[in-house]
Amino acid sequence: MMVPSDLYLDGDDGSWSTFPVQVGTPPQDLRVLPSTYSVETWVIVPEGCPPSYLPDCVGARGGTFSINQSTTWRDHAGPYFSLLEENLGYVGNGHYGYDTIALGSRGGNGPSFTHQIVGGILTADFFVGVFGLSPRPDNFSGSPDAQPSFVQNLRANNLIPSTSWGYTAGAPYRLKKVPGSLTLGGYDDSRFTSNDFSFTFDNNNEKDLTVGIQDITTVGTKGGQKSLLPSGILALIDSTVSHIWLPTPACKRFEDEFGLVYDSTTELYLVNDTLHESLLSRNPNITFQLGNSISGPSIEITLPYAAFDLQGTYPFVANTTNYFPLRRAANDSQYVIGRTFLQEAYLIVDWDRRNFSISQCIFDQNAKQHIVSILAPGEQNSTASNASPPLAKKSSNAGAIAGGVVGGLAAIAIIALIIFWRRRRQRNAEDKAESQGADGETTTPEGSAETAYNLNSTEPHKPGMASVNTTGTTIRADSTRSRPKSQLSQVHELEAEERQRHELPSPVPEVEGSPGEPSIRTMSPRSLSLASGSMSPGNMSPSQMSPGSPGSGSHPLDGYFFRRT
Repeated sequence: MMVPSDLYLDGDDGSWSTFPVQVGTPPQDLRVLPSTYSVETWVIVPEGCPPSYLPDCVGARGGTFSINQSTTWRDHAGPYFSLLEENLGYVGNGHYGYDTIALGSRGGNGPSFTHQIVGGILTADFFVGVFGLSPRPDNFSGSPDAQPSFVQNLRANNLIPSTSWGYTAGAPYRLKKVPGSLTLGGYDDSRFTSNDFSFTFDNNNEKDLTVGIQDITTVGTKGGQKSLLPSGILALIDSTVSHIWLPTPACKRFEDEFGLVYDSTTELYLVNDTLHESLLSRNPNITFQLGNSISGPSIEITLPYAAFDLQGTYPFVANTTNYFPLRRAANDSQYVIGRTFLQEAYLIVDWDRRNFSISQCIFDQNAKQHIVSILAPGEQNSTASNASPPLAKKSSNAGAIAGGVVGGLAAIAIIALIIFWRRRRQRNAEDKAESQGADGETTTPEGSAETAYNLNSTEPHKPGMASVNTTGTTIRADSTRSRPKSQLSQVHELEAEERQRHELPSPVPEVEGSPGEPSIRTMSPRSLSLASGSMSPGNMSPSQMSPGSPGSGSHPLDGYFFRRT
């Protein structure tokens, strides 16, 4: 399911490609940013545009949602609740309730679900609303049942083949302002160059999309690669926020290399006109080396300076100014790779298999959209690819190769059998002719190992020969002779990839409508924490956490998001 971008560029900390949704009855048209972290949909309420804000505040924030104008709004009993990302210093409250949400603009016939959790927000820390891509269910404390997320409802109603999605944030500095791309249940393979690297989910379900940043490099002013990261770190990919949060020593290297100046008042790297012109002229590339850990196999994603050349407006900054979207992290809980990175990277997430891929975006104005479905494990469809990212694009090739190998081996066996019978009949005839001139008659034992092996060689039988039983006759053939050893290794590698990629068909299981057990999220008026644990029951023990300290401690109710007022 391709979710069309509305071609708007919104935001006060940059120009970001947004997507249309409708909330309430009658539907109110709004624009939101996909959140790779959130479960919910957040929208801006009218109170989020006070008179002191810019005159076009409503349009700049993607529209506002008037709760009292929706006949299907059901208010959640209780006060406002705090939002995500407090660990990064983003705070604020949301007016939570239930209402109808539909994807796309009016007239677009997008999917619609009732009784979805909606947060009406005022804070400018989240200047534009968000649409949560997590398929986990959500819940308020005191509510008897978990509320399915929008993505979970899509899957439960068979509107998407799996709880997977592909997303890139778009690049307004490329071609004619390339919009973002969001595909639910698959991905658009016209937007990236594939690779064979797969990332696994982190065991802490608050940080599923964690990667190891092994290095960050650029070409120095005097040539040669320069490292901008003193040592490897683990960081969360989170499109809810714009910036890239790194350790202060790494930020210092960015300062030294690019002449950045840290503004302690705004805690930003503001870029004046002189520095801006210098960086535009130099146009450096910055390459991220990413792996499943801080060492070992990795891929590289390269960003041009244009991806970091952002402009902030009020209320993000007092006056419109250019800035570099690098932030100093106070501790390792703040290591985050935000939306800036996803301008040049395509992210495919497969919640069912708990893995994801990151690929370099390509920008081709002549490329035609090509949507590839990712099927849930155990399902099969002749018209869709049944593979987890990033290997889905290769599923048809892998199947063809594996089929060719099996067919080739069968053909070799048939040919060997024909030759065997012909040679045996010829030998029998020769033996019979010889015996007619002697006193006795001698025949070669049928099925003799030596006879079978001698079909291809005059060497004696030796270890390593494979035995094949055909119509009661044992035919032996040295497996390394029928196919070179290197080719046999390739066959085994293909089989291993098939198992790893889940591309082999199997019976369709019953659809439960959820990628696994729901997970806990505990909210207090000033903090948010997520209980860690596996999406799949039985994979690991629930881990605990205390409010305001993500990832620490255990919770006896592992399995549900809920909020504590």
